[in-house]
Amino acid sequence: MIITETSRLIFSTWSSDDIDDALLLWGDSNVMTLLDSRGSLTRKHVEEKIEYEIDCQLKQSIQYWKLNDKVSGIFIGCCGLRRFDNEADILELGVHIVQLEWGSGYATEATKAVIKYAFEKLNPQKLVAGHNPANLKSKGLLKKLGLTYVRKLFYQPTGMYHPCYELLAPNEND
Repeated sequence: MIITETSRLIFSTWSSDDIDDALLLWGDSNVMTLLDSRGSLTRKHVEEKIEYEIDCQLKQSIQYWKLNDKVSGIFIGCCGLRRFDNEADILELGVHIVQLEWGSGYATEATKAVIKYAFEKLNPQKLVAGHNPANLKSKGLLKKLGLTYVRKLFYQPTGMYHPCYELLAPNEND
């Protein structure tokens, strides 16, 4: 199911048939080094990750949606939302891009679209996002998107404290 799109990207929900694409992303140790202390994930772990995303979409109407190039159909990665600490009015923004597409501008394009989608369709009080302390590109992206640093939070998958940023909902009176 298509969720939204940009000039170059189509955002769609994951299905269990997407294992090959998911392995390109979450099976890549260069990507996962920044996201998970286990490094690249096994096929079984990737299947579990897809099922988690499918479950999020079914129960909450959000997930880290699958990204494909609009023209070529090539898999780019995922970008989307999660509940933050199960707070109904705070959503976490995330983006994971396959290594071959790093530096292409897809992360910026995708996150801008998800921010717009979140505030127009879901009405959260705010969005939060974090990054691995070693990932300076993600830090730059969050600042470029207008998120403000608030504190460090422990991120279980990496076993590290990650800088955490937030973006408050636009004030309708502005």
